[in-house]
Amino acid sequence: MTTRSPEVIGERSPLLFWVICAVASEDDFRAQLAPRVKQLVLNTISSPVHSVETVQALLLLCLWPFRASFRSDDPSYFYSGLATQIGMLLGLHRPAQTHAYRHEWDSHPVPGFRVKTTTWLACFVINHQLAYFNGVPPSLVADTQLLAMLNEPTVNPTLAQLCRIYCLLAQSLKEISCDGVHPSGLQDPSTRMQMIQRFTAQLTALRTTHLEPMNDMIKVVFLHARIQVHSFALHDDMSPSPELRGVLIDLENDSCDLIDLCHDMNLAVAPNHFWLAVAYCGCVIVRILQSPLCTQRETLEDKFTTMQQALRSVAASNDDMSIKAVLVLQALRVFKDIKQTPPILSRMSAWISYDCRRIYWENWTRNGFGQHPIAGRPSIELVQEIPFSNSASVTENAFVWQT
Repeated sequence: MTTRSPEVIGERSPLLFWVICAVASEDDFRAQLAPRVKQLVLNTISSPVHSVETVQALLLLCLWPFRASFRSDDPSYFYSGLATQIGMLLGLHRPAQTHAYRHEWDSHPVPGFRVKTTTWLACFVINHQLAYFNGVPPSLVADTQLLAMLNEPTVNPTLAQLCRIYCLLAQSLKEISCDGVHPSGLQDPSTRMQMIQRFTAQLTALRTTHLEPMNDMIKVVFLHARIQVHSFALHDDMSPSPELRGVLIDLENDSCDLIDLCHDMNLAVAPNHFWLAVAYCGCVIVRILQSPLCTQRETLEDKFTTMQQALRSVAASNDDMSIKAVLVLQALRVFKDIKQTPPILSRMSAWISYDCRRIYWENWTRNGFGQHPIAGRPSIELVQEIPFSNSASVTENAFVWQT
């Protein structure tokens, strides 16, 4: 979209118009707009005509989704896939080419090279962000044409930097967690450590050559990328070694830096992946605090409190996912891994957040809190306040963080 006129946007793409209205609105009004926007998205799927504005609207919904109580209620990952598929049908991945025959009744203006390029790179970034949070491989790969776009003078430098980070992160996560001989795809411990060190060095080189100076968004994404690569050192099969100790120190420092950086922002209006990155750091800190190799226990305890404050600032109600994440992480400070089921190994870098939920649910069910299926999933159960020293409790009323 090359215009900022509300009238023109509303005429060309009602979906984009109402998405912009929703994203810019207060929580109460946004909730009122949600049914209208979701219906427009459904209409888009069956529409014979698509436009670059449709892709842009879906990407905005991925960055600033409607409030959800459960991760399974958030369609952002599916919206990113839909945006990607429509983008390819429109030829955004080949912006210099005429990609499709246009019917006479298709009155949408043909977007220019800059709009095509920028929108496609945004598809790439958001596809990778949401894939990694869900622990699955991204559906978009960085081909030669996409890499060439990063050098276009019309491309926003921040967008190009984000793409470079995710290109390298995609390679590292694939080699570490998908290409191993283990049925999960995870590499054996020694190979894993070598790859962690190699990709850490490559991220450092990328920072020097392409990422300086970094704004806050790039800092958050870069730190989160490093933390994801280092998180594979937290698997139980890693033997103590000087190399492991060094990686854990990096994990401690990077997690603290990311939490501090996000805590100083207004996360309530920031894109969704910011608070998700903070919650990911919470999982990392919980894991490190349980390790005998932890070197900064007092600092991590302090940052754990800061992490909770940051996540609470995002929530509009106690039913929001960020609040549930806080309460689950609080419980995990005292819950032990009772290993009723094997650890989660097949979720790429998201293994640690999924494994935290596994540990939480195993303790939840063992301690007799019970589950009541609603539409095939447990309901939100309220746990009355019990002293924090009790390993089957949390300090305050806890709502289950359901996947």
